[in-house]
Amino acid sequence: MKLKTKKNTLNIPVTNMADIAYLLLIFIIILSLFNKNYQSGVELPISTGSEFQDKGNQLVITQKDYLLNDLVILNIRTLKKELLKIDKSKPVKIIADRELDFSYIRNTLSVLKELKFNKIEFLVSD
Repeated sequence: MKLKTKKNTLNIPVTNMADIAYLLLIFIIILSLFNKNYQSGVELPISTGSEFQDKGNQLVITQKDYLLNDLVILNIRTLKKELLKIDKSKPVKIIADRELDFSYIRNTLSVLKELKFNKIEFLVSD
């Protein structure tokens, strides 16, 4: 007499696989919708005062150049060198046009952060 041995078969629930595939598909679609180069427009508020009370350490940012305490600076490297010369205990007062591209302000703030300037004030004009 022969004994029949049962073969152990592995049953994988197919319904769970469909759920996992569906979630994976949704995840991939959502990730593909993100635009990595997207830049949102930043609305800068209009200042209530026309000028700062104290004129020390004024930095005017324009599309073409920078103006630090009435000294015309043409690029960010030169600005960095000139910022090393000023007193860090006084605040740097940044004046920018409302239409100025935010990348100029962001680059300036990164230089100020790198040079350990902690006091920064803003004046945005039309």
